[in-house]
Amino acid sequence: SGAEGDHMAAKFAFDGDQTTRWGSRFQDNEWLAVDLGDCYKLTTVKLFWENAYATSFDIELSSDGENYNVVKSVTNAEGGVQTLDIRDNGTAREAQFVRITCKTKNTGYGVSLWEMEVYGEAKCQNEEMAIDRYDSSNPQIFKFIENEQIYISYYGVVYSIDGRVLLRSQE
Repeated sequence: SGAEGDHMAAKFAFDGDQTTRWGSRFQDNEWLAVDLGDCYKLTTVKLFWENAYATSFDIELSSDGENYNVVKSVTNAEGGVQTLDIRDNGTAREAQFVRITCKTKNTGYGVSLWEMEVYGEAKCQNEEMAIDRYDSSNPQIFKFIENEQIYISYYGVVYSIDGRVLLRSQE
């Protein structure tokens, strides 16, 4: 949303350096967002607050960077290091963008984060490619994904996407 100045820009909350930080403007409802570069299955957000922290905030996720959904609301926060589970009943949530909206602050200044870390399980898979495709008119031909690689089984011979034979049927 903004920063106290160039020396506290948003990029400093994601640089891996605990001596630099993002410092918001001196108002409530300031936010900080990160583009992960691709869709990931996310499980945890870890916040490293400076002394100026948000007493209430939301963690929000988005697939497009414009439409966000609140996945975690925190009230009565006390700063320090906070590790937040953002899964939905144990299932990772898919998103490319993560945002924290700091609703209320604990000082007359803004809020300030040394670092914001986002953790997940793996990259999301395109739904069309993520499931086996089985051609009922020809049950001997289908494609599947294993370890993020695409394979095609053609009459018992498994090919990688580049055409190499990986496995032949024992028939």
